[in-house]
Amino acid sequence: LVDIYTGWLETIVIGTKKQEYIAEATKKLVARMGRALGTPVTVVNYDMGGEFIQSIKDLEEAGIKTFQKRTNAEVEQANAKLQRIFYTIVAQKRTDFKGSVKQAVDIANNTKNRKLGMTPQEAVEKLRAGQKPEKKRAKTSVRDKNVYKEGTLVRALKKKRDKQGFYKAYKGKH
Repeated sequence: LVDIYTGWLETIVIGTKKQEYIAEATKKLVARMGRALGTPVTVVNYDMGGEFIQSIKDLEEAGIKTFQKRTNAEVEQANAKLQRIFYTIVAQKRTDFKGSVKQAVDIANNTKNRKLGMTPQEAVEKLRAGQKPEKKRAKTSVRDKNVYKEGTLVRALKKKRDKQGFYKAYKGKH
């Protein structure tokens, strides 16, 4: 479970995709997320997986709004980050399986987020203190920096330039 606003991550390892186990885990995760953020969870987004049907029913009965999306990119991105960290810890043989998962979650929650400019841990602390962690504004794009002022005379190409043939960064033929 990922809080989209702060990037805070809560996780439980489950060895199956059976609805009843997923529903039980979802209840626990929602409660843990609420405690971590200091505010109750009011909305949960899911992807279209069939394993979430029971979870959706249970959450709606508890008064939590649920939305199903075709894909849930935020969660998939957080899951990919968590897996990269997890497998690095496993390769280092630091601890057992559950310890590796806990360490991976701790590292993920203390990794600086480029959009926030702070770690999820810092964002949650700010949120609990009553402040709003503001997302960084996008820097001016290269396209915006290189725009000619109106009225500047420019030369236009009559024939479009072709690409330089087959190009892959790893081929070494630049």
